Amino acid sequence: MTGYVSQMNAAWHAFAAWGRLSHPRLRVVFAILAGGAPVHVERSLARGGPADAITDRNLFYDTSSYGERGLDAAVRMVGIDQLVYGSDRPVVDPQPPDLLGGAAAHAMLSANPARLLGEAAVPVAVAA
Repeated sequence: MTGYVSQMNAAWHAFAAWGRLSHPRLRVVFAILAGGAPVHVERSLARGGPADAITDRNLFYDTSSYGERGLDAAVRMVGIDQLVYGSDRPVVDPQPPDLLGGAAAHAMLSANPARLLGEAAVPVAVAA
C-alpha cells in the first residue's frame, strides 16, 4: 500500500514541476488523491516548489478509498471542483459519494467528471 501511495505522490510532484510546462492545457486526473500530495503542498512551497500546482484547474483527483477526513483535507487544498468520485472496487467497497453532502456528491459524480472529460454534465447513479 505505501509504495503505490508514494508513487502517486511522486507523480503529482513530477507533473507539477515539469509536466505542466510541456503540456499547459492537458487535463490530468490523479488516482487516490495523488497520494495526498496536494495536502503537503505547503511543505513543497516552503522549499521552492511550484506555487501554481495547487490552483491548476486542469488537475483532478480521484477519491478512491478516501473517507470524510481525507476528502475534507483535499477540498481544503484544491477545492471541491477538482475532485472526481472513484472507488477501489472490487477490492474495497466504495465510500458513499455523499460524505460531504449532496452538493459535493453532485460535483464529484457529475459536474467535475464532465469538465475533466470536456463534456456536458450528466446525472450519474452509483451502485453501493
